Amino acid sequence: MRTLISLVVGLAICLTALADDRVITQVRYRKAIWTCKCGQVDYTDLNMSGMNTYEHNCSKCAKWSNKFTNYSGSTTYTQDRYDTLGKTIMEPVLDEEGKPVLDKDGKPVMENTALSQDDVNAKKQALAEAWKYQHDNPPDYIPPTQAELRQMYGDRIQEAEQYETDIVYTKKELEAKKAELEEKLANVTDEIDDKEITP
Repeated sequence: MRTLISLVVGLAICLTALADDRVITQVRYRKAIWTCKCGQVDYTDLNMSGMNTYEHNCSKCAKWSNKFTNYSGSTTYTQDRYDTLGKTIMEPVLDEEGKPVLDKDGKPVMENTALSQDDVNAKKQALAEAWKYQHDNPPDYIPPTQAELRQMYGDRIQEAEQYETDIVYTKKELEAKKAELEEKLANVTDEIDDKEITP
């Protein structure tokens, strides 16, 4: 009976954990970033398989190039949200107070709230542009202050001392365990010697 209760409790815990889980869909992609001498920056999609034609004509000056920066990115959606991709789900537009917005005829203004491919493409583009900006504009190096250097030095010394203490402590533990085992072995040997061996 106790085993059955344990199984039921364990199953309930598992079901609760599963109820809290959220399935996430990850969309992985690659883009080629073409930076032309004229200053134009173009982005083109690349196949994840690697089967691509690595050449491009600038969208501004039409100059041909085969040199680009490879960007590999990913974005995530909840499974419920990604399942709406390409579908039509019409819902009323709400104002700041959460009330439906009405048109001139007094009817609710409707909009498609499903995920569109344009939404996905826009998110991919925004992530690629943000990466390029950070790549081209790294933060300025700020050297640590004397106080920070002293703190770092003190932390390293403390770590080294703690490491040395742990080693000594472990050595003492091993010696104590060895002594304990030797004592038990000696006791067993004494018991064997005390017993009479019958032929």
